[in-house]
Order: sequence, then C-alpha cells, then structure tokens
Amino acid sequence: MNGPVRSALAPRVRVRLSNGKQEIEPVLDGARTIEDFRAEFLAAFGGVDETVARALYEQLLNGLHADPRQPLDNSTANLALALLHEVRPREVLEAMLGCQLVIAHIAAMETSRRAFHVVPAVYGRADGRAEAGFG
Repeated sequence: MNGPVRSALAPRVRVRLSNGKQEIEPVLDGARTIEDFRAEFLAAFGGVDETVARALYEQLLNGLHADPRQPLDNSTANLALALLHEVRPREVLEAMLGCQLVIAHIAAMETSRRAFHVVPAVYGRADGRAEAGFG
C-alpha cells in the first residue's frame, strides 16, 4: 500500500486591519503569483465563478468565526480554506455542501469540547449565558 495521496497545498491568506476594517489578502510564497493564488482559490470552491467563491468563503468564515466582536485570525481564515480545499468540490453544489460540512464539523467539535469541559454552575445562570455569548 502506498499511503494517502498528498494534494497540492491549499491557498493561504493573511488577515490584516486597514482603516479599522478587516481585509483578507493572499499569501504569495516563493514563485507563486496572484494568478496562481486565484486559480487555487477558485479550485478550492469547485472552480466556480469568482463572485460565488468569494461569497461562499465569506459565509464559511462567518460560520467559523467564534466571536464576531474579535478580529478574525489568520489560523481560522486558513483552516477554512484548507478544509474546503481537502473536500475537493467539483462544482458549486459540492462547494456549498462542503462549506456546510466544514461548519457542521467545527460546530460539533466545539460543542463536544464544551460538553466535556463543563464549567460548574456555582456562579449561576448569568455566567453560562455570558460564556455562550448571550450575556
């Protein structure tokens, strides 16, 4: 047995603040060009139209960004892109389902983490609500 097939590297991005607004820009390592990044980015979303790919990526990031009051970090932005890249959607419907799959997986893992690391309810309901983002 030859082992798992290695895929090409997923495109990578960097999140930066500009004029108080978050911007996501491509990371161009080595000989990679903006055209290489664009092709890799579109391929990660099934080769769909660029407008659709950008919208799906934004929805994916919104689903994975745990605290909208905090800036998005590079690791979350790149995890989202890498996971979808590994799903390897072939067209827009698969890209949409892939985004849902990634978000559902991360949500399930976060729910499990919280269930297994329960904070005692000694301090009352308000603390649990604040931890859940409602307080």
